[in-house]
Amino acid sequence: MPFTLAHPAIVVPLLYKGRRWLSATGLILGSMSPDFEYFLRLRPGGGFGHSTVGIFVLDLPLALVLTGLFHGLVKRPLVRSMPVFLRRRFGRFAAQYWPLSNLWSPRLLLAIIIGAGSHLVWDGVTHTRGRIAHQLPFLIDTVHNRPLFVWLQYGSSLVGVLIVLWFVWQLPVTRRPPRVSTRQQAIFWLITATLFSMFVLIFAWYSHHHYGMNFIISGLVGSISAGVLAVVLTSAFVRLLRNDWPAEQTAYPSS
Repeated sequence: MPFTLAHPAIVVPLLYKGRRWLSATGLILGSMSPDFEYFLRLRPGGGFGHSTVGIFVLDLPLALVLTGLFHGLVKRPLVRSMPVFLRRRFGRFAAQYWPLSNLWSPRLLLAIIIGAGSHLVWDGVTHTRGRIAHQLPFLIDTVHNRPLFVWLQYGSSLVGVLIVLWFVWQLPVTRRPPRVSTRQQAIFWLITATLFSMFVLIFAWYSHHHYGMNFIISGLVGSISAGVLAVVLTSAFVRLLRNDWPAEQTAYPSS
């Protein structure tokens, strides 16, 4: 399968064209949502999240949970702890007001479904179980001892990551990004790094003993799970202890 974090690249055009009728958060999380099953299971495998039924039964609910956590808990402390060049680009999104009632917004629900569908199409061309790959015989042809669709998987993952990085780089820059003390930022990342290291080791041990995976592979699979969990817990901890983060504003439309 293509790299999970590369999948938002395929919805980048909709982030421009569909800005008024599709949620940016929904498109981005939706485009990655079929892989969320892997990070819950702590191993690659299992295909329910990559099915049409799975989009509605598994991917959509998981994406909604992460959307609520991101907007309701994570985005302000996370963005304000970023390096200044990222704060200049994401600062306005951290400041926008996003009521949790938006979780039932048709533009969010539709965006998640479209994003998840785009994921299935991409995987269908670059995956050994992909329907599209097996309907196009040339994709199964061997090139340097590997099927062509595997090379497409590697190549499209690289291109996707580059597109995502380009999209972030060309976001409008805020002249006055949110100001947070160096001490606050250091506390945020120190806690996050500590939790991340702990969770990666725990997840790697679990995958190794329950699934027979080696520690390197299980650590790679669990790293995204560990990263998300660490950031969520750190954000909750920081917001409980400190209430002096700049207040949310209402100057920007919800994403």
